[in-house]
Amino acid sequence: MESLEEIQERHRHEWIVWDYEHTLAMLESERLKTKDSANWIFDSHKLARIASCEPYGLFAEALVDGKTFEYYDGECHVVRKMKT
Repeated sequence: MESLEEIQERHRHEWIVWDYEHTLAMLESERLKTKDSANWIFDSHKLARIASCEPYGLFAEALVDGKTFEYYDGECHVVRKMKT
């Protein structure tokens, strides 16, 4: 018979897997479809920050207010004006 600690650990692991899979699916559905579809590109700073963190990746971009914000490991490092 499993102890209470073993049951809690099993459920904690199941929650982590569920959370990762649902977050990844949400990111996939919200990313902007561009010619370079391999990159994480969003129209939201929040989604770019999440996508640029482990375990989802290290790089992401947010296209907001005519600017490109490049995120690395959850932080914005580069801001560029978009060419018109």
